[in-house]
Amino acid sequence: MEMDKDVELISYYVNNDRIEDAYNVLNEKESQMASKLTLYLIHKKDAPFTFNPLSHLEYVPKYYLYEAVDENLFVYVHEGIEEIKDWAFAFCRIKKLLISNKVKYIGDGALSLNEGEIVYEGTKQEFISKFLGKSKCFLRSHKQQTITCFDGEIVIEK
Repeated sequence: MEMDKDVELISYYVNNDRIEDAYNVLNEKESQMASKLTLYLIHKKDAPFTFNPLSHLEYVPKYYLYEAVDENLFVYVHEGIEEIKDWAFAFCRIKKLLISNKVKYIGDGALSLNEGEIVYEGTKQEFISKFLGKSKCFLRSHKQQTITCFDGEIVIEK
């Protein structure tokens, strides 16, 4: 019964372009349904045009594309976003994740992609000093991850 109320509330928020409120409902419940909401918004909301939920948010929500599969999906974490919450892109299969160098925090497991290219709009040293050793963004990664920066690549072994 409670899930039905949540779905109604989320639908209301989405239909009224209150995207952050929709994600907040899901994240209060520790729900991994955020991934399903994200894919719905990207592919269905303004079909046949694409919709970018991140253009309505100041952060990447927890479980944003958790375990999502869309091997043609390109996601840009734009410079207005300073935080990528825990498990945002964990275990997903996407084409490319482009991260602005304005991001200040990346949460636990957020970059543990199963497939996809990770590109950081900064230098290797910037990425290393901001995130490696300070963040567990590759927590539980099942495979080697490569981050492409302006000045080369960083390889994270599993």
